[in-house]
Amino acid sequence: ILADEKDPARVGAIRVEKTKLEGEPNQQRAVGTGEFEDIPCNLVLRSIGYKSLPIEADIPFDNRRHVVSNDQGRVVTTSSNGEKQPMVGLYCTGWVKRGPSGIIGTNIVDARETVSCIIEDFAAGNFLHSEDKSDEELGGLEAVKKLIKKRNPDKQLVSWADYERLSAEENRRGELVGKPREKVTSVTEMLEIAKSAN
Repeated sequence: ILADEKDPARVGAIRVEKTKLEGEPNQQRAVGTGEFEDIPCNLVLRSIGYKSLPIEADIPFDNRRHVVSNDQGRVVTTSSNGEKQPMVGLYCTGWVKRGPSGIIGTNIVDARETVSCIIEDFAAGNFLHSEDKSDEELGGLEAVKKLIKKRNPDKQLVSWADYERLSAEENRRGELVGKPREKVTSVTEMLEIAKSAN
């Protein structure tokens, strides 16, 4: 990461090295070529690696690949004879679905696939009614909120409206210093802003 020439406290560019693949097919790795390029930018996002962990004991998880067991985003159990059976109304997307790979665009395509399954199941009535669960147990967003509060009673829930308040404040602060956004880095301050009534 290279500093801005006019303001060394800000990002000016990122230096990348061209790589080439070496090794046997399916066992190749990228190695540097010594050829570099500087790409001008004013924002750098660092990716430091990621590995999904099991959510709950009763949610099927592939411990080898570190993903929730799924078929196109539908969470599935696998019977002793290898047959996959969807868990009613349970879906996943992103890295927990396919592993830590791809870019934002990959996540969008991936999410669309999962959403298509949700729409398909909704249209077929596959998760609106279940003989195994009461209406209260299939309570949508309110049920999710209850579950979160049950597991983390001392934690504060943040709604979309709360997030929008925080985002607007970060944009406002950024404008004051000539940036698109000035990120609030304190969780306590984030929550204070998010929950403030303007």
